[in-house]
Amino acid sequence: MQPAMTMTNHKSILKSFCTVSLLSLFFFISCEQVSGLSDKAIKYLGIKSEQTPSLETKNKKKKSKLSQNKKNTPPPTDNASGSLNKKTVNPDIVITLTDNNEKTDVKPTNLKTAVTPGFRVKAPVAVTKRIGGVARFIHADDKYIYMDFPQHFAVYNTQLELLALKPIAAPLKRVKKMVKNSKTLLFLEEENHVLEVLELEQTETDGKKIYALTDVLKKEMEHDYYWINTDTTLVFLKDKIEFLDFSDIENIKIADEAPISNVVSAIALGDYLYLSRNQFLDILNIKTLDLISSIRIGRDFAFAGLYRYNGKPSLALSYLSQNKSLSGLQTLTLSDDYSGISDFGEDVIFAGTSQPPKKEITTPATLSDNASTVADSKPPREVGTQEENTFQGIKNYSIDLNNGFIVGEEDIQTIITNATDTDTDTDTDTNTDADTDTNTDAEAGPADNAELLATTETKPAAVRLYSIHHHRFLRGTLNREKKLQAWSLDRGQLYLVNDKAITINKITIDSKITELSKTIQNMTDNNASVPLAQIGADKPFRDEYTVDPVMTLDFMADSRKVVLLDKNHFISFENTIDNNSHQIFATTDFDNPNLILKKPLNAGKAKYDRLLPTSLGVFAYSEQSHKIFFIDIDFTKIEPLPVTVPQLISWHHFSSTDGSEVLAIASKKQNTAETGQPYEIVFYALNSPTDVKIKATLPKDTPPFVYYVPEDQIVVLTKDKMELYDWNVLTGNKQQVPEKAETAKDETETDEDNKPPEKNKPKTGKKKQPEVETAKTSPAVILPDEVVTLYEEDMDIVSIKTTPALDTVFALIQSKNRYKIFIFDVFNIEKFATLDDFDITVEQFEGSAFSKDGRLFILPSNEGTLFYDVSSIHHISEVAHWSLPSYHAAVADQGKFICVALGYKGIYCGDLLF
Repeated sequence: MQPAMTMTNHKSILKSFCTVSLLSLFFFISCEQVSGLSDKAIKYLGIKSEQTPSLETKNKKKKSKLSQNKKNTPPPTDNASGSLNKKTVNPDIVITLTDNNEKTDVKPTNLKTAVTPGFRVKAPVAVTKRIGGVARFIHADDKYIYMDFPQHFAVYNTQLELLALKPIAAPLKRVKKMVKNSKTLLFLEEENHVLEVLELEQTETDGKKIYALTDVLKKEMEHDYYWINTDTTLVFLKDKIEFLDFSDIENIKIADEAPISNVVSAIALGDYLYLSRNQFLDILNIKTLDLISSIRIGRDFAFAGLYRYNGKPSLALSYLSQNKSLSGLQTLTLSDDYSGISDFGEDVIFAGTSQPPKKEITTPATLSDNASTVADSKPPREVGTQEENTFQGIKNYSIDLNNGFIVGEEDIQTIITNATDTDTDTDTDTNTDADTDTNTDAEAGPADNAELLATTETKPAAVRLYSIHHHRFLRGTLNREKKLQAWSLDRGQLYLVNDKAITINKITIDSKITELSKTIQNMTDNNASVPLAQIGADKPFRDEYTVDPVMTLDFMADSRKVVLLDKNHFISFENTIDNNSHQIFATTDFDNPNLILKKPLNAGKAKYDRLLPTSLGVFAYSEQSHKIFFIDIDFTKIEPLPVTVPQLISWHHFSSTDGSEVLAIASKKQNTAETGQPYEIVFYALNSPTDVKIKATLPKDTPPFVYYVPEDQIVVLTKDKMELYDWNVLTGNKQQVPEKAETAKDETETDEDNKPPEKNKPKTGKKKQPEVETAKTSPAVILPDEVVTLYEEDMDIVSIKTTPALDTVFALIQSKNRYKIFIFDVFNIEKFATLDDFDITVEQFEGSAFSKDGRLFILPSNEGTLFYDVSSIHHISEVAHWSLPSYHAAVADQGKFICVALGYKGIYCGDLLF
């Protein structure tokens, strides 16, 4: 049996193909390290050579495989159809890095649980940048609203109008506005103990106020810290506290220190500093550093803030659980000069905390959303297990002390215990052994160790409103909110951020319902079996409060596509809120930590459904307008090509040997009356973005997928065959020569050929071409040089991807409501495999990428980003799984640097961990 696509007359040509890496791929650029453009590219872009930006693909040469004996094919996969189980995961990753059978072992890493420091992302990628996405932090004061996006830090006014923005070093934890010498300074506390100080400058031009953020200071503090004022910052060391003098930014020095150990929190009140350490509250005179008093609180705590109650200054303490969640509150009435505590106020402990509470805070059972929410979200349990929900406190909370509200996520854990039978001595012994095993096998889970008695699961967090005045969680709007990303309380206003809008809200309490709730609670405390009919079955489930929007800023940061031409050339496409167009942001300085994303000019309201990155720039296709747009290599402008494409099937860019930049477009025809063939491939010569000429056409009966094989060969893939064309024949530069008649021996079918093929078994024989008679054949009819039949049954191909070397095709095939991927070797069709059953869209498949010279396939899907080792077509395996649903991936730096579009979470970029 002959190998597929022997290409007898073109071996020498195809050998040269195997040693040249393409400038562009089908929907994908794998070649980075760009350093300049070719003369024809410069001509197309209309720029001078001395102004050429850095974007010429670095070619990598590959060893030819055509000299290998194709008959010595490795044995196929054990699955009869070549199908593989995509759920198979090998955490000990082995990636082939050479063309032979040698393997390079990478240090075993569980890539499903690898955590990126700083961003706290579980991923097989060391995330170093987050672009776009919704605000992950929001805070307001009397004048401004501050938000931290993955891309930048932004300042808004109280009308939600953007004033200024600036990139910052790390995710933001806290911000405070202070004024020094008429300068407005913003002190930013970022993760990893980074202190950043920005000046919010204000100027006036033509009667309009202009704002800007400028750097004042960026310093890694290495320890937790607290700023007392603009000139003094307190640093918490293990055995002491240091006072740093910031009055001279160029010469920061230690002003003083105090031998107070294990301080975790502080608050400055007048001339006094209140410190939290080892469940003690210390009061320190800032001027003299004398310790005024030390009071035992008896719980771990932080300072919630200062407020006035009955005309007296009051300090609130936040009790903290072991996992640093808010587990209760303590109020302290202070003296007027803040020098001491005059009275201990109410001590409130949330129900469910580990220590005995002085006054428990509960939620009426008949009124709590939490009971039904937790019950509905419980996963099915195996027989013999028991579970108990424990309330740990409130995490990620924001407190408005003056109005008595707390908004935060419930910190709930479920204790799952295996039920045991102790009727026999054998069972008792087993339990004893299990206890021993628990100590020696701490990392084992219930699925790995059946004798492990208990484990814990963290429930999905629910954002709740807690009323300090009512001493419990209230039931209302926030209980049903599922997509909150950030929130903040300030002076009675609630700031909420979800994936579609930022809102400023007012909280309104329905006193009638809250009073009824109190009555119900008293009744149920005394008699748990009170029928609901006695208290009005319809009333207990009404909202006790409402959240009414006062102001809304609609926005959408839904990142769906990302392009990397190299580590500096970056473009992101975000869906707008109406989902009918894209916002485009780009930079040619992406490797710079202080990058600024800009919108290209002429970026009108359009949705770009398909992207084609090339060495010239980026082509984008809009299904709505049937137009192809071009984004130049500097990402400065977007302009349409003079081409109309009714329905794009596939496209490909290449540079032919005659010096042409060519864009091949396979689409459905507008008019099929002339030839009756509904599809065609049109090859356009790209002289400039406005000078596009047809160089050749190729009509087809079925949807075609096209790509170029150096030198000057065109491969066309349809649902049942693969064809090879001579580019010079297509363009009329060379006359097509009819093939000689096959010998009788060649025309005689063998017994092997007469055997019915197995189901889904690809054919591998060369299809005999009809002789071409010059007198009878129209010159417009171009016959392929070679045809290879792919399948007995038609494959419903909807999209294809090719590896960087163009030797392997990944074809997306629709299978009912889901998809599978058929993978085959272009030069030996016997080498094939199938990845089955994906919850994926065509758009996600086209957003897939290759790394490690095509040995690693990165596939976005609704089930997460999947990483496949495809170095051997017979041993494809999933080597990593990023659980976040994703839509598009792009790579740079020879595939070592990756960006993945994650929808409203933005775009995550970083280095592969393997």
